Amino acid sequence: MTPDQVIAAHAKRLALELECLLLSCEETSVVSKWWASAHQALGEYQDDIDRLYPQDHVSPLGKD
Repeated sequence: MTPDQVIAAHAKRLALELECLLLSCEETSVVSKWWASAHQALGEYQDDIDRLYPQDHVSPLGKD
């Protein structure tokens, strides 16, 4: 793996971990000044991933 690939792998994992954390902490929005900014950053990341790496549609049941 190249250094860029290693860093990219960490970035993907961190994004997933942070997404799970943000979605599991509903009360945090009241006490955290970073809540809105974190959700905006996550949304922008997801939008770019979808735009840069389009995937074929996969049904939730995997029966396409």
